[in-house]
Amino acid sequence: MDFSRPSLRTVLVGILLGISSAAITTAMAAVVFARFPQYLGIGTALLLIAAAIQRLVYIRLCQHPNAIATPLVEQLVVLGALVAQTAPIIPDTQPTFLTLIVLFLGASWITGLSLWLWGRFNLSHWAYFKLWTGHLPTWLFGGFLMGVAFNIILTLIELPTNLAIASFLIGLVFIIFSYRGWTMVIAPMILASVFISPWLPDDWLLSLASLEVGQHLGEVHWEVVFTQLFSVDVLTLVLVTFIATYFNLAAIQPPLSDNLSEQHQQIDSHFRYIAIINMVSAAPGSVTAPDSIMATRLGVKSVWLPIFGAVIYLVLLAVLFLSSLSFPQFMLSGLMLWLANGLILQGFQYHKTPLEAIAAIMLGISILVLGFSILIVWVLALLAFRLIETHVLTR
Repeated sequence: MDFSRPSLRTVLVGILLGISSAAITTAMAAVVFARFPQYLGIGTALLLIAAAIQRLVYIRLCQHPNAIATPLVEQLVVLGALVAQTAPIIPDTQPTFLTLIVLFLGASWITGLSLWLWGRFNLSHWAYFKLWTGHLPTWLFGGFLMGVAFNIILTLIELPTNLAIASFLIGLVFIIFSYRGWTMVIAPMILASVFISPWLPDDWLLSLASLEVGQHLGEVHWEVVFTQLFSVDVLTLVLVTFIATYFNLAAIQPPLSDNLSEQHQQIDSHFRYIAIINMVSAAPGSVTAPDSIMATRLGVKSVWLPIFGAVIYLVLLAVLFLSSLSFPQFMLSGLMLWLANGLILQGFQYHKTPLEAIAAIMLGISILVLGFSILIVWVLALLAFRLIETHVLTR
């Protein structure tokens, strides 16, 4: 690895990613626990701790430039759908927080074990070179990203009026900054909002300072856990993690060997790395894939980048836990609107014709209306069609 002196831009981007990652994870916790606001404080804390574990373990395992692990927006939205489905399983009874923790544990371990087996039996490189690049149309991924964005926007619509207006204005400012190429200004704005939080109304803040860990634990509703772990939502979570891992593998762009066999081993090893950090961080309750696309887009590629990002993230986490400071909710919600806008724009990049763009929008709407499990149906249908087209119709 090249540990030569990092540039100023590498340091600045590392600071940006550390701050924005903490803010995004905190914001997305509101999506995960949308149906259970009484668990939001402690749930956010555990999600932030899980993200810290993921960062540190991934830096140790995957020593490539821009190797950054954090819970991705796409995964957290699917995880939120999984949590929301627990509410009606036991009539007139809310699942306890300990039930949700056990559910997160199970979902993380199932995801991690699936990735590990995929890499252990040398299937990941086959999918990377064959299935990923040949059988699935690109607009499918665009439609999935739009579905994620639509679900985020739906969460924002449900905010109280005053908070929704403030969130929309902040989100609009972030979007304008992005279009002007001022993305790196967003992180200092978020950080500044933390230090003005003592002067804001309490109902506009998400505080982590007064958590009582045992307050909402309760007993485990095993019926809820097993019903959800054997549902199609967990399969969707696994699929989303696979997709995210392939996307980010391209973003990291590790130096693959010229030898084809060694290339296969490198890609399979990468999947096992992601499997390990899924299972190691499962105790706090989260799933993950490497989030390196933003770093690559900002024009930085350095082994120092994830280290700087992790240090800033841990410092900010300590400040939030040990002080009365917190993230203002309107800043977090504005950040979510900015993320949704970025996902929609990214989704439109995956179509080649107007018809594919329409198909992507239809998939996004169907995910919003019917849930993320519909993605499994689309993938299986498209794979079946491509296989029939390749092996039957061409004969």
